[in-house]
This record gives sequence, C-alpha cells and structure tokens, in this order.
Amino acid sequence: VQIEVPYKPDMRYFREKYGDMGESAVLWWNEQATATKDAVSPRRLDYAVDMVASGGDVRYNSNRGKTY
Repeated sequence: VQIEVPYKPDMRYFREKYGDMGESAVLWWNEQATATKDAVSPRRLDYAVDMVASGGDVRYNSNRGKTY
C-alpha cells in the first residue's frame, strides 16, 4: 500500500509543536526555491526547528554544510 504524502511542512503540526517559531519556519520554507526545498526536506526542517528550540545550533543540522 502506498500513501501519497504532500512534500511540504504541515503548518498545523509546526504551530502545535513549536508555536511562533514553527510558523515562521514553514513560512520561510514556503518562500524558498525548489532546489532549497529539495535540500531542506520537511523532515529536516522539523529536525532543525527542534534543534533550535532545544538551544542547539542549526548549523549542525544543515545539509552538507550548505547555507540557505
């Protein structure tokens, strides 16, 4: 069984989990070019926001050292 899952972060999920920071992350992601969206998947975005919310440095969660 295959389930089609949209390739985009879910605003409701990010708001409920991270509040304003989650909303800002989704808005940022939505404004990015396709290449950046491919490099920063919705799951990677979730990891990055979780890291920042926990006081970590998002640079350690980046994709192969790229800056977005």
